[in-house]
Amino acid sequence: MKKIFKTVFLILVFSALSFKASAAVLNEKFLKAEIKKDVEEQLQLGKNTTVEISDLPYQQIEINEGKNGKVEIEAKINNRFFNPITIVRVSVIVNGEVYKSFVAQAKINTYDKVWVASDYIKRGEVLTNVALEEKETTYLPKTFAGKSFNPYKYVSKKNYKPGDVIDSNFIENIPAIVKDSPVSVIFKTETISVTIQAIALDKGSIGDYIKVRSKNYKKDYMGKIISENIVLVNI
Repeated sequence: MKKIFKTVFLILVFSALSFKASAAVLNEKFLKAEIKKDVEEQLQLGKNTTVEISDLPYQQIEINEGKNGKVEIEAKINNRFFNPITIVRVSVIVNGEVYKSFVAQAKINTYDKVWVASDYIKRGEVLTNVALEEKETTYLPKTFAGKSFNPYKYVSKKNYKPGDVIDSNFIENIPAIVKDSPVSVIFKTETISVTIQAIALDKGSIGDYIKVRSKNYKKDYMGKIISENIVLVNI
């Protein structure tokens, strides 16, 4: 990543610098602002990301008499081993020479709209009790369900409580047939077909084989799901 340097001409920055006799003073607010700009540019962050600089070892840095001139604030991070909380190496360079070096800390927070449970969702239920909310996603797993995701086509594979972020690892497509739901069973031969009503003993998607039970005939059959709530039994 290209290094980013911020050059500050002391003669122009009256709001950030104060002068004591013939010495210039860089205050903490100014230092944090310059370090933050460097970090943001190096990371090329989006608008949903914030950077917070902390742990500066100095409340102010005084440039000694005779050193006044062109000042550069150089802040570097290690992009190869980036973490949400990362170390920033800072150098204050005066007239081309390192005047002072120190280490600070940058906390990177990312935010996005994610799907969360708006009420309790039990395992096996369709994701209807959900809402799109903005949350901090810095420490969420990469598999969280974002704003482009359509949750209404899925059922939960675990229990969710209100406020939990929906994780795509723990959901699955709504099956063509849900366990214990009524289904139509087609018994088919080469010449005829008969349809009866039954109860699904398993869940499944189109192409799956499941067991169904006919209450009228008091029998279980194994058939192939050929459509939503329709099972084919070849005899």
